[in-house]
Amino acid sequence: MKKEEIRDELKQIAPNMPLPGNTSFFTLPDNYFSSAQQQIFQKIKLEEQWKNAADPALSPVLSQMKHSKAFSMPENYFSE
Repeated sequence: MKKEEIRDELKQIAPNMPLPGNTSFFTLPDNYFSSAQQQIFQKIKLEEQWKNAADPALSPVLSQMKHSKAFSMPENYFSE
């Protein structure tokens, strides 16, 4: 079969399905590359602020959780 015949058959079977070559499946927001650096630095600064906010006087519950294990598993779990 020729490519055109295959394309026509696919259009008949699934008219709403995007076909290769017709549509770009990946899109980026406008100005993505011009604003990405600024957004990354803002997130880094925010993360640094959260690290500094881990003062036990401000949040005693969170400061205790940082040093505890949230999950556990039986010994030799992977050796069996």
